[in-house]
Amino acid sequence: MALLDFFKNKRSSDRALTRREEAFDKNKKTVEKDVPASVKLAEKNELSGRAFEILNAPHFTEKSGLLNESGAYVFKVFENVNKPQIKHAIEDLYGVKVRKVNIIASRDKKLWSRGKAGKKSGFKKAVVSLEKGHKIELI
Repeated sequence: MALLDFFKNKRSSDRALTRREEAFDKNKKTVEKDVPASVKLAEKNELSGRAFEILNAPHFTEKSGLLNESGAYVFKVFENVNKPQIKHAIEDLYGVKVRKVNIIASRDKKLWSRGKAGKKSGFKKAVVSLEKGHKIELI
């Protein structure tokens, strides 16, 4: 049995050594000399991929149409996002400079229809004001 234990210990020590080497390789910093432009663009647009997790959809109403003329745009956003996340998502996705972000949270509303209770789900929307000279083409 001692002979088998010897081989088991040898194998486990080899595995530990390779794991250490893998950890060392992961921590080792590599120098990138010539990085293609497509890779740089993909790194830059990493948040743009996440922008669709932050922004739900543009919110089109009569009032938002009037705000669009003054440089403010309205978007429906997901419940767990905050102003800085919305600002960075808009700037990365549309390539504009954001001046200010206001958030409006609409609550759920109870409805009655034909004697039965129902619920109109609430949502969160963001009014995004842009710097002068910047514009978003939504339609």
